[in-house]
Amino acid sequence: MISGFSKRILGLDIRSHYISAVLVRSSLKGLWLEDGLSVDIQPPLTESGEGFSRAMEAVLSRLDAQKTVCAASFPFKHPLYRNIAVPFSEKKKIRQIISFELEPMVPRSLEDYIVDFQTLQNGKNPEHQTDLLVGAVLKDEVRQYIDALVPFGVDPETIGIGCQTTAVVLEEKMTGISNWVLLDMEPDHVDMAVAINRRVCMMRSFSIPADVDSLPLFVSTRILHTVLAVRDQFGEIDFPEKVLITGSLGENADIQEAISTQLDIPVQPANLTSQADIRLTREPEWLEKASRFNTAFALCMAEADSKPVFNFRKGSLAIKKFWTDHSTDIVRTGIFAGILLILLGMGHIVQSNVLKKNAEALDRQIIELFESTFPGAKTVPGTAIAQMQVKIQEKKKTALFSDETSTHVRSIEIINEISRLTPKEVDVVITNLVVSPGNVTISGDTATFNMVDDLKGRLEKSDFFSEVIITSANLNKSGNRVDFKLKLQTG
Repeated sequence: MISGFSKRILGLDIRSHYISAVLVRSSLKGLWLEDGLSVDIQPPLTESGEGFSRAMEAVLSRLDAQKTVCAASFPFKHPLYRNIAVPFSEKKKIRQIISFELEPMVPRSLEDYIVDFQTLQNGKNPEHQTDLLVGAVLKDEVRQYIDALVPFGVDPETIGIGCQTTAVVLEEKMTGISNWVLLDMEPDHVDMAVAINRRVCMMRSFSIPADVDSLPLFVSTRILHTVLAVRDQFGEIDFPEKVLITGSLGENADIQEAISTQLDIPVQPANLTSQADIRLTREPEWLEKASRFNTAFALCMAEADSKPVFNFRKGSLAIKKFWTDHSTDIVRTGIFAGILLILLGMGHIVQSNVLKKNAEALDRQIIELFESTFPGAKTVPGTAIAQMQVKIQEKKKTALFSDETSTHVRSIEIINEISRLTPKEVDVVITNLVVSPGNVTISGDTATFNMVDDLKGRLEKSDFFSEVIITSANLNKSGNRVDFKLKLQTG
C-alpha cells in the first residue's frame, strides 16, 4: 500500500527450482533493502505443488508481505518474443492492431495469449515506421501462478518476464558499454536479451537438451544466431562487447570461461546489487549468491521507477484490489479535488459578473457607434453588431465594383475575400491576380486537381462572385504541382 511518497515493494522471482525474494522500501531518498531470501523448491515446481508451498511459506515467514506492492516473474514454459514494425507510433493504435500483426507468428490462437510490447528505436525501417519488441505468454500459465499465490495472500500488481525486466534495468547501469548480451541461465533453459546502443532490442528463449554435449558451445551458437538476426533487423552493428550471465548458473566460472573462449569476448556474472543505487545497512550473508537475486532486485527497481517493462497482469487477469489498497489516497485526492472545484467555481462566478458589466458597457458603445454611423437606423440591445455587419455587407456589395471605387481598394477587398475563403491548411499558392470590370482572374498552383475543385467550391460561396469558372488546370513541368487559372464573375 502506498503511503505518501513511500512504499514497500516485494520482488518475487519464482523459478522451477527455487524462489528468490527481496523486500525494498522506496522513498524520496531512494531505495533501501529491508531483507531477502532464496529458497530451493524440492521437488521442483514442475513435479509437485508441495515443494512450492513449503518454499513460499519459508519466504513469507521471514519477509513481511503485508501492505506491499508485489512485482513478480514466473517460469513461463512457452514465452514468445517477436520483433515487428508498424506504420505509426501512437501506442493506442498499436494496441488496436498488434493482435492482427502477431497472429500469423504464433503457434496457437492469439486468444490464448496475453500480449505486451515495447517500442524501439527504428532499425532499417523508414522513419514513419516503429519497431516493436513484443512478448506473449499463455493466459492459462499466468492464471495458474496467480491462483497458486492466493492462499499466501500475495497478489502481484505486475507480472513480467525476469530476463526482460533485468535487461531493462541494466540499460542505464551498463556505463561505457553500448552493445551487450544478457543470459538468464537455468539448467533446462536460457532466456537471452540483446542490447544495442544500450537499448534492449531483441529477446530469445530456448530449452537446453538433456543430451547436449557442451553447454557453453550450445549457448555460444545461439548467441551468434541471435546476433545475426539483430543485424538483419537493425542493420550492421558491432559485435557485443560483453556477455552478462544471471540465474542459477550465473556464477559458474567454468561456463563463463568456456563461453568467453568460444566468442572471444568478456563474460561475467551480472550483479545488480553492486550496480544499483540500493542502500544497504549491512551486507547480508544471503547475497553471496547474487545471481539468484538479480531478477528480484530488478522487479523492485522497475516498479519503483515505473520503467517500461513487460506486464502481463492485464485484461481478464488485471488486478482487482486497487480500491482496497489505495482507497485512502483516492479519498484524500477526491477531497482536495472537491475543494479545488469549489474555489474554481467561486472564481468563475466573480469573473462572470465582471465580464457581464464589461459586456453591457460595450453594448452601449456599439449602439452609439451604430446610430452615429447610420443616422436614422434604430437598433435594440444585443443586435447592434449583427445589424452593423448587415449594413456593412450591403455597402460592400454596392461599392466594391462601382466606378467610384479605386482599383487599389477593390484589389484589397478581393484579396481579403479570397484569403478568408482559403484556410491556411489548404495547400494553395496564388501567384497572380487581375481585377477588371465585371470579373477577376486568379492563377496559381496547388498540390492536386481535387484542391482546384475545392477552391472553386469555396469561392462560389462568396456573395462577391456570381460565378467561378476553371479556365485551366494542368500539371507543371516538375509533375508535383497543378497550375490553375480561375475566372470569377462579379456581375
